[in-house]
Order: sequence, then C-alpha cells, then structure tokens
Amino acid sequence: LFSHGAGGWRGVYGYQLAGLASWGFVVASIDYPEYGLVASFTGGGDPDARAGVADVARSTIGTMAAASADPESPLAGSVDATRVGAAGHSAGGGTMFQLLDDEQVGAIVGWAPAIPAEETTSTTPTLIVAAGEDIAITPEEATAAYESLQPTKRLVLIEEMGHNGFGDSCLAIRSGTDLIGIAQDMGIPIPERLLELGRNGCEEGDLQPQVGWAVTQHFTVAHLRAALGVDEEPVGLGEGVEDSFEGVEVDYRLED
Repeated sequence: LFSHGAGGWRGVYGYQLAGLASWGFVVASIDYPEYGLVASFTGGGDPDARAGVADVARSTIGTMAAASADPESPLAGSVDATRVGAAGHSAGGGTMFQLLDDEQVGAIVGWAPAIPAEETTSTTPTLIVAAGEDIAITPEEATAAYESLQPTKRLVLIEEMGHNGFGDSCLAIRSGTDLIGIAQDMGIPIPERLLELGRNGCEEGDLQPQVGWAVTQHFTVAHLRAALGVDEEPVGLGEGVEDSFEGVEVDYRLED
C-alpha cells in the first residue's frame, strides 16, 4: 500500500512506485479526495482527516485480495495478503503510522512522514527515510519520530534532499513544467509558505531526484523484504551500507 502526501499536485510518485513494483511487489497507490489534486487547487476536502484515510488504506487490503481471487482480474493470483507493507510520503506516511498495530500489516515505511500523533508500543518493523534539507518534516522531527518507535526500526537521512525529492514533481519543476507556476498563472492564490514548500528539494544545488530515488528505493525494498520474510536474513541493511551510494551522503541508524 502507498499513501501520497497532502497536496496531490506534489504527490506524484510514478518512478518510485514503478521501481518498487519491479522487485515483485504489487503496489496499490491510494488516492484521497480529502487532500488530493482537486482539493489542493479548489480548497475542498479535509487534509486533517487522518482516521478516515487510514480506514481507506485498510479496506484497500481487502480490495486487492478480492481482485487476486478473481480469475477475471488483471491481478488474478498475484497478491499475497499475508505479506502487506504500508508506505507513504509526508501526510501519507503519517496515515500509515496509524496501521502500526494492524495485524494485516507487517511493515511500515515513511518517506519524510508526518510524526505519529501518539507514542506507540507496536513492534511492527518500521523504516523512516528523511531528507536533510526538508522544511516540512525536518531531520530533527524525523529523528524524534524514529526515537519514539519500538524496534525493529531504521532511520535513513539523505543529505541535500528536500521534501519533494521523494516524488516526480521536481523533475517537472527542473524541466520548466512547474505546476505551481501554472496554478499562479491561472490566478489561483497560493500562500507564500506553500510556494516555498512546493519547491523544497527542486532548486539548483539540491540533490538530483534520481539519486535520492535510488537511495530511497534501496532501503524501502530491503526493509520490506526483510520485514515480510522474503529474505530469511536482512540484505542490504547492515552496517556500512550508507557508504554504497556514490554522489550522496547518507546517515543510517538501526535498532533490532
């Protein structure tokens, strides 16, 4: 399961999710009218409706299992509902933290996730990937979220990366197709703070998106494979792995 961040205009993750699927995962990317693209541009919806969107994530597990059991479905026979991981970016990561105690979910991944509202005693294996230049979920906030969790837990900090480096939007901004600028040209009022956040990680000097994606995908795939029992022993998660990525500084912490 994957849950996008608040503000659908910066919540496009095609490259990252295709990368996860290439490892054999069936990826369900969940959209929410509460804080999707239309809501972002029109002011509709409720970006704080976390409990409701967590319920949508839970129901998606049943939807995917039913599709797998349907011989007429494109997903026929492809879903193992006993091995479910829940991942999300930003507000979507915060949504997935609500599944920590859900028996259907065997692994949690948060990319620059909103901090859990309450301290948890759950031991569901959890990975947090944070961005060193993030102004929405700062490295200090991500570290605090990591420290609030119970083992097994992992924290990855990618330097020179901003909040939007996890999705596809920075590619568009760097190529001149800036959805924020288009919205402004259409006369849609956008608060200054939202403008700053919408371009965080997409400016000159920020980490190239493809580099950040490679690090994020490595740890996400390795964490899911370990937590869901695909690998008998964790692969690519040991000490020193942070030195394996050319052109980027990575800090890595783990507690089993």
